[in-house]
Amino acid sequence: MTSRTLILPALVALALPAAAADFSTWDTNRDGSLDSSEFATGLRGVTAHHDWDQNADGRIDQDEFGTRYDDTALYDAWDRNADGTIDEGELGNGSYERHDADRSGLLNEPEADPFFKGSTQ
Repeated sequence: MTSRTLILPALVALALPAAAADFSTWDTNRDGSLDSSEFATGLRGVTAHHDWDQNADGRIDQDEFGTRYDDTALYDAWDRNADGTIDEGELGNGSYERHDADRSGLLNEPEADPFFKGSTQ
């Protein structure tokens, strides 16, 4: 796998149906931000992991990850337990942290907006 510019349409353009891609729907406690639990629940609701897991073994290997991102360092960072695959929790954590620009542990609407719109920012 070669390293090149990271393209971040991530889970949105390829995995999120338009109806499910709504910040207010995922913000279940209505506090104006998404905590990691709300984010993970939202991802499960759109089966993002399943969309990446092409061989349906419950894990995303480096080849499957490479169909979305050609970035080995990002893959390694998301594979927290270094077992060579990304499970559903690791996928959610990696996506969540990628968008938490201020590192507050919460996604406010401006941080989450590119995720829902499929931005490459």
